[in-house]
Amino acid sequence: LYYSSFSLTWIIFLAWYFNDFNINNHFEMALIFISIFFTLFYIVLLSYKLHKKEMFNGDDVVLMLANAFIFYGLGYAIINAHPLGDSFLGLYTLFNAFIHFTVSVIVYRQKLADKNIFYLISGLVLTFLTIAVPVQLDGRYVTLVWSAEAALLFWIGRTKAVGFYEKISYVLMIISFISLIQDWQTVYSTYSVNVTDSRITPLWNINFLTSLLFIGSFLYINILFYSKKYATTSISIE
Repeated sequence: LYYSSFSLTWIIFLAWYFNDFNINNHFEMALIFISIFFTLFYIVLLSYKLHKKEMFNGDDVVLMLANAFIFYGLGYAIINAHPLGDSFLGLYTLFNAFIHFTVSVIVYRQKLADKNIFYLISGLVLTFLTIAVPVQLDGRYVTLVWSAEAALLFWIGRTKAVGFYEKISYVLMIISFISLIQDWQTVYSTYSVNVTDSRITPLWNINFLTSLLFIGSFLYINILFYSKKYATTSISIE
């Protein structure tokens, strides 16, 4: 019943959205309904698992991820369609992270045997926090925030023996490195000594500072990585 109601509810809403949605007439109503559907399915799935103390299986993971990203994707599209929506997309993304953070705190306090639930919801928190950066900021600040977030997660994972966070930090290291390369390409590919507007002040410019801070974050990660004080992490939230 849960699987069929979940699938049919979102299919019906998506069919209405793509065929009849009008930003001028349905903006508030659409946001209210996707919020109700998202909350309803989130609570039903989690409350049953928490009450029965059951382990999460593959179907549960798929449903939770689908519910989270359908809600985010539809909400993003609805807000973005509004004339003033661009200013609120980053806030909406952070709101999603806050929802999952609140749920992760509740799950953590339950001290469940199946810690995969906590890791899954924590992963959603980190995912939406990461998405919020490029949604709200420009490229250079994106690189700074991602590299700092990678260093922070690695520090938590290695010093607090939480392997989940350390593994997530590796993903962010790759993403921040790619972002840095894109920053370099954007800035230096347009540079020309003959074009005044494209000239860059040597050393004292935001691009060079971004690169230094990026290097600093990775230097800190390497110091922790090779430190004999902290052993390789294991999956634990204790």
